[in-house]
Amino acid sequence: MRRFGYILLALLTTYTLNAQQKSEIQYEIFRQYVINHHPVVKQATLLSDQAASYLQKARGAFDPKLYTDFEQKTFAGKRYYSIGDAGVKWPLGLGMTIKSNYLWSNGVYLNPENALPLAGQWNLGLELQAIQGLLIDERRTSLRQAQVMRESSENEQLIVLDNLLQEAGYQYWQWVYTYRAYEAYQETLAKSITRFNWIRERYLQGDLPALDTLEAWIQVQTRRNEVLQAGQDLQSNQLKLAVFLWQDDKIDLELARVLVPVDPDPELPGDMLLEDDALLQEWVVSHPEMKAYDYKTQMLDLDRKWTKEQLKPSLAVSYQLLGDGFQLAPPLPDSDLWLNNSKWGVRFGFPLFLRKERANLALTDQKIRSVEWDSKLKEGALISKINTYRQQALAAYEQWEQQESLIDNLELLLEGETEKLRLGSSSVLVINLREQKVIESRLKMLKWRTDLEKALVGWQAATFNGGL
Repeated sequence: MRRFGYILLALLTTYTLNAQQKSEIQYEIFRQYVINHHPVVKQATLLSDQAASYLQKARGAFDPKLYTDFEQKTFAGKRYYSIGDAGVKWPLGLGMTIKSNYLWSNGVYLNPENALPLAGQWNLGLELQAIQGLLIDERRTSLRQAQVMRESSENEQLIVLDNLLQEAGYQYWQWVYTYRAYEAYQETLAKSITRFNWIRERYLQGDLPALDTLEAWIQVQTRRNEVLQAGQDLQSNQLKLAVFLWQDDKIDLELARVLVPVDPDPELPGDMLLEDDALLQEWVVSHPEMKAYDYKTQMLDLDRKWTKEQLKPSLAVSYQLLGDGFQLAPPLPDSDLWLNNSKWGVRFGFPLFLRKERANLALTDQKIRSVEWDSKLKEGALISKINTYRQQALAAYEQWEQQESLIDNLELLLEGETEKLRLGSSSVLVINLREQKVIESRLKMLKWRTDLEKALVGWQAATFNGGL
């Protein structure tokens, strides 16, 4: 009875999963589920939001700005002076800034320089960076970099998703392997129990020796342990698979436990069978990881333009029309508005040695060269990955096909040996050896299938051929 208790325990363990309601799933459905629900995907969308915020911030450098400035001095009961200034500044492109302001002043000891008409004075002026900053300045550089960053963020999302799907794909096919291995051990255990019952009946009838009964029972015990170990491996991989199965912002453990893989025979993509250098180069150039270096280069090129611009002298020219109150018209009909009612100025600067500017330019050039080398290294790594995954997939596919044929032949031998045992011309030991060979070959076939599918997942990620 104790022995049959072990068998009952094995059967209960074997069919625990079968007691749950199952839900079939294919790899493409699993892949899409990850895209729709995984938090990394949602987190990646924040990259676009961040890039949009940086772009808004850069555009803010061109926003008009209101300002006011007021100063007053009173001493010994006398108001020495009151001076006020309020207006708006509006930076434009091409190094120009428009300024419009209103000034007022009064007081006993007012500095003559600050003396204004009784109605105050409205100014309308323009400041121009005539040399340095005319073609490009820091504000325009930041704006263009923010625009590049917006495009780069979309590319960065593709990189994040591509890596996530590759990792999820590896885990999916590892889970499929443990699931099919568990099924294989279940099937073998069931056959071992059936064989043990048959041999025991033959023993009770006096047709087989007791040693054969013991041999069959040992095989049942062995298969039971294999099922228990396979079940533990499956449960472990279910937990790992659940990391990629999210629902309502949390891991869905229950879903991982009831999934049943639907895995039709694998097919090699037509593009993988081609040895086309032009197609290989197209994959590499269009890969998001390679495009990331293009965006880095664009950002550094903009830095370089602004750094190079700083090698030029700085020359700022300003001009303001001065009004009487809010009237810009001259007080006399024959007066010249542009000369008599105006204020202008020139501001010039130029470092004599340009050591800081030349060093900044050299550093930027070095960064650009470093990115170029990184790009070449990444290109070589991608080409190597694509070729490696291709060779792995082709080899695994051939081994998988051969293993299928081998299993068919081994199962025929097992059936023949079982029939010979029924006729009394074979032994349980030989049957067990044949069966062990079959289960080992089935596990090898599952391994080749898993290696093939993982190689296909890696190849799709390296070529970005699977899309998103």
